[in-house]
Amino acid sequence: MPALQHPDARALDAIAAHLSGEEWDAQTCDEIAAIVRETGREVRDLDD
Repeated sequence: MPALQHPDARALDAIAAHLSGEEWDAQTCDEIAAIVRETGREVRDLDD
């Protein structure tokens, strides 16, 4: 049985996949913020 992966490690893997070999834009930032929020962390907009 494979070892369980820590949720933070899954989030980092997902972020790396979004950044790797891709052109980054504002949508990339939004997608990464969503991944971070899924870990229970707060990511605030500039206006917050």
